[in-house]
Amino acid sequence: MTGPLDGLLVFDMTHAAVGPWATMLLAGMGADVIKVEPPAGDLIHSVPPKQKGHGVVYAHCNLNKRSIKLDLKDEGERAHAYRILRHADIYIENMRPGVAARLGFDYETVARINPSIVYVNTSAWGSTGPMGRMSGADGPIQAFSGFTSINGSPDGPGEYFRHFGYVDLNTSQNIVLAVLEALMRRARTGEGQRVEVTMLGSALMLQYTRIAEYLGVGMAPKRMGSASPTVVPDQAFACLDHAYIAVTATNDEQWRGLCRALGAEDLAAEPRFATNPDRVKHRQEVVHRLEAFFRSKPRRWWELKLAEQGVPHGRFMDFEEIRYHPQVRENRFVRTLQVPHQGEMNFGALPWNFDGVDLPFEPPPASGQHTDEVLKEYADKSVEKRLPEAGPRESIAGTLEGITVVDTTQGLSGPFGSMFLAEMGAQVIKVEPPEGDYAREFGPPFLDGGEGASFFYMNRTKRRVRLDLSNQKGMDELRRLIGTADAFMEDFGPGVADGMGLGYDALREANPRLIHCSMSAFGEKGPEAGRPGSELVMQAMADCWQGLGALDEPPIRMGADAASLSNGLHAAQAILAALYQRRRTGVGQRVSVSMYGSALHMRGLSWVAQTDPDAWGGYHVEHPTMPKDHGYKTRDLPVFFGLDRGSEEDFQRLLIELGLEEAITDPRFAEGGGRLATGTRLYAYQVKHIWERGFASRTAQEVVEIIERHNGEAVIVNDYPTLFAHEQLQAIEAVVEVEHPTAGRLRAIRLPWRIGDNQAVGPERTTERA
Repeated sequence: MTGPLDGLLVFDMTHAAVGPWATMLLAGMGADVIKVEPPAGDLIHSVPPKQKGHGVVYAHCNLNKRSIKLDLKDEGERAHAYRILRHADIYIENMRPGVAARLGFDYETVARINPSIVYVNTSAWGSTGPMGRMSGADGPIQAFSGFTSINGSPDGPGEYFRHFGYVDLNTSQNIVLAVLEALMRRARTGEGQRVEVTMLGSALMLQYTRIAEYLGVGMAPKRMGSASPTVVPDQAFACLDHAYIAVTATNDEQWRGLCRALGAEDLAAEPRFATNPDRVKHRQEVVHRLEAFFRSKPRRWWELKLAEQGVPHGRFMDFEEIRYHPQVRENRFVRTLQVPHQGEMNFGALPWNFDGVDLPFEPPPASGQHTDEVLKEYADKSVEKRLPEAGPRESIAGTLEGITVVDTTQGLSGPFGSMFLAEMGAQVIKVEPPEGDYAREFGPPFLDGGEGASFFYMNRTKRRVRLDLSNQKGMDELRRLIGTADAFMEDFGPGVADGMGLGYDALREANPRLIHCSMSAFGEKGPEAGRPGSELVMQAMADCWQGLGALDEPPIRMGADAASLSNGLHAAQAILAALYQRRRTGVGQRVSVSMYGSALHMRGLSWVAQTDPDAWGGYHVEHPTMPKDHGYKTRDLPVFFGLDRGSEEDFQRLLIELGLEEAITDPRFAEGGGRLATGTRLYAYQVKHIWERGFASRTAQEVVEIIERHNGEAVIVNDYPTLFAHEQLQAIEAVVEVEHPTAGRLRAIRLPWRIGDNQAVGPERTTERA
């Protein structure tokens, strides 16, 4: 079987990382991606580090593609592009607002050339509202979206995740899912589709669990170092050898296992600590008693004991440990390729597997490498525009209307993935054990009725049933549900579903059109395939921790449940791609994802950057040793700013207005027209104190207005209360109202993309109680 997007042509007018990473994933699913670059090449070429003179970020973002160079300001070369566009299935751009229209590649123009195309625009802030004309990138999006406010130590300010690009790449993942939904919608309606994806909306989705807590009960999340606000224990513990170990008891059975591993049966017998809500309530006492145990033995001892009891745990690893880890090597989570013009390089692997499909993983092109080849190929090619997935036209509300998904997963990853499918209109049947999904007890905060806020928001549009799979009646009912379903999701662990008679080979006999999605913690092969995982464990073992805090301090986690939610998003991508392919083949297939594979995929820019850089420079290698970054201090709130649009004269006038005239002659300010002295650029940390001297007597809003007056772009570093009061969220309709069975009307965030005028149907549907 070929890849799910085999035969589709993607016209890729994206640059930097957000768009190119998305189109790289579409190429990984089998699409033919033609990357269109300006004569000077993609601007990401110049971003350090480099290997043999070529940018490493460009290399990872452009695997599997063909690259051509066209001057789209030239009428003749624009005609070449239009000839290719006539054959394309997907067009994607992430240019500054208005640039695509000036070049003649706005939606109206492209749709006239090719009415059946899926046209995708990605913007930073959305196309409307007070920020609609602003450009954006990872740093300002982190700042504005509240992401920064939930990272850091309990007694410190909010902190940037210094491996800049993580929020960017999360947007890329949402672009892929939006494209797949649009392809499904095109297949059912026979019409081309217009899609808008926002980075701001994507950053909100990355924080889904924390935002659920805030919107559910109005409780702004606290910064907690390495600890979780909703699960105890779930944090880093110092051991006798001064090494740290990440430990989580996601459910009550794991808590009892942890107590056995520690030889602390008295803790397990303590009624005050029996359930997760109990342990969260008595957090200080629980953690204090556990700390004493962990300090009594070295880390290796606890690794052995925790493994014996099936307790999620992991080391805080760096790249050298990761690349040689047997689990990583067995599952090929980090891939090595020979790039002709750069030598051997390490890349993050694709985040999903399609059984029986050898997905492409080819080196990136040199910039413009395929120009002559592609122009010749499309010079006289006739247009036979038959949609590859063409079938009877349907009139539908939700894209997945009529699709049924049976979801037996628990926790965060699987339910987050099936939530996307439910928001697209699928009927998702959530199957819980008799005691309920353990994530019901993730909290506080708890909603009226006692369930955790994140559990409600992830599962609110699903039909919920409880089945006891330990007896025949429950198994028979589950098989009956799967027998007529379109997709089945499980996270029982490698091989467990097969042992239960719920493996793909067994189920497809009765339902050959079934899409079977298996989700695991550490992958399906290797010595640790059956090992349990957790959000913190994945962050520790994927080297996320080095982007926060300081190397000589206790490790800090990302406040967002980023590894869990990325894995769920990848599961939704795989299921939707398989459903799309089923329209063409008529048969189902098995797909799989893993939390560790997803976490390592999202950190891919670090792996390629650390392979063999020409010089040790650029935040993809320097982030572990960079100082903690909390934004630029003003009289009240911190700000984040950059000067990419302004001229040298704008820059000098800005310095004068701020009373920083002496900085005009400072070579760190002069180089690069001032750009290198702002944001996270080369000299930013060196001169930060100078900027803050000019900001000290002014409020954050005054500083933003001054910077914007001189053609810079600045945002206030928001917490959730200031974020959700901002009119930009209202302008892009990021927040909708939903109904809770007992708490009444609540606010929720919607999917970070819009297809035409269609809204996700999920928010208007009511929750069915278990």
